Amino acid sequence: MIVKKLGARQLITSDAAVGSGRGRRPKPIYGNRHRYIVGLEIAPTRITGAIMNLRGNLVLRKHHELPPPEKHQPVDVDVVIDGIYDLITHFKSELPSEGNTTRSTTTNPLLGIGVAVSGHVDWHLGEVRYSPDLHWGMPWQPRSSTLRELIKAATRIKRVVVDNDANARAAGHRWFGAARQLSDDPFAVVVVTPNGVGGAQFIDGALVRGATGMATEVGHLTIERKGRWCRCGNRGCVEALATQGAIVESAKAKNLEEARRLAAEGDAVAGKAFADAGDALGVGVANLINLSDPATVILAGPAVTRSRRESGSLVVFSDDYHEAMRQAIKKNTFGQCGDLDRLLRIAEDEEHEEWNGAQGAATLVIHDIIAGLVDVSDLVQS
Repeated sequence: MIVKKLGARQLITSDAAVGSGRGRRPKPIYGNRHRYIVGLEIAPTRITGAIMNLRGNLVLRKHHELPPPEKHQPVDVDVVIDGIYDLITHFKSELPSEGNTTRSTTTNPLLGIGVAVSGHVDWHLGEVRYSPDLHWGMPWQPRSSTLRELIKAATRIKRVVVDNDANARAAGHRWFGAARQLSDDPFAVVVVTPNGVGGAQFIDGALVRGATGMATEVGHLTIERKGRWCRCGNRGCVEALATQGAIVESAKAKNLEEARRLAAEGDAVAGKAFADAGDALGVGVANLINLSDPATVILAGPAVTRSRRESGSLVVFSDDYHEAMRQAIKKNTFGQCGDLDRLLRIAEDEEHEEWNGAQGAATLVIHDIIAGLVDVSDLVQS
């Protein structure tokens, strides 16, 4: 039924049936390459925008720079909305036409907008409840930012999905990335950035969001009750112990690159700083595995880098960090995890890393269409 509806709305196309013999033969189904979705990732000083078609191709991309906010002050929501409006206007003017024909003025090729924001995002309401990066939500604002309604009003596009950035990346990997061959096997994505750790899960082919969008916050599992302060306001979170702040501080370095250099030169203090941080991430991933038993855990994000020891291999942050993470997963997983090499997978997409958050945000709209969360009759050509 959903396939018939999508076809009627010109969202998918199909080829002739393949195979031979009796019975109904399968027809390959493809997304319409002339229908598009906008993906946006909002950061404190930049909105990253991308246009994808329904085949998962990156068609257009553009950054919109935001003025740096005052220290410890929230990013101006009105400035963000203005930036989004400018990006959408630019994309509409640059979209390719359908072949050699002139696109009908009554056809809107933009199906929707997906928006990725770090922090606690209530997908159901389209609200950002709490984002330490953007300083949205308590204690900076008495009410969360109702981002979805503001974007819909500014752009006049009906379908807007606002979600956590890790959920966005997981959706991207589910349909077009490292998880596209996993069928409906449960899997988790752990996104590691220099300053953050996010998590997301697919179970039975569906994205797990939870009651208020706070599911799979692996970065904010407390693993050391009196540990380092986290930017979320708590102490001893995985994120506080496993990212560059903890590494640089423990390594007594000026920045992450200096810490890497010291560790590569054999500095024991720097090497231990990476190992301790890797151990913290490993404990967090082990807890995630113990809670939901995913078939695969995909490690992704800007902290994924090339190994200095094994040519062609990928690691998180560094070789010392990565090995300590692996050992912590084995040590802290119930039953000692079994085949760790089968369980762990590292997303390799260096070419598009800068745009993966925006592409994932666009894929959120595709996910909700396929999952039946969108009434496709709303996706009218008007």
